[in-house]
Amino acid sequence: MAKITARNLAGYSASKAAVNMLTRAMALELMRYNVQVNVLMPGYFLTPFNTEFFQTEPGKNLIKKMIPMNRLGNVDELKSTALYLATCPAFLTGAEIIIDGGHTIP
Repeated sequence: MAKITARNLAGYSASKAAVNMLTRAMALELMRYNVQVNVLMPGYFLTPFNTEFFQTEPGKNLIKKMIPMNRLGNVDELKSTALYLATCPAFLTGAEIIIDGGHTIP
């Protein structure tokens, strides 16, 4: 996620920050055509790719240490926000919507 970083994640962090800045730049450039550009920023969500890791002790510890809500997000929890962005007010552009269980708060 572009709001925080950690050791050994320079490339990953830079790519996430680039997506956010690209969102802002595209929002400015495309608003003259009535095109809105916003970004959905999910935190840790349970997926088939990471399920095995989050069942291990290191995975469970990461959840306890890094996510104030003490759980992973469920992909279904992204649906309503994605729908909102697909149908959002015409005055919303360049927005960053974070869904991360409080991960970026501390």
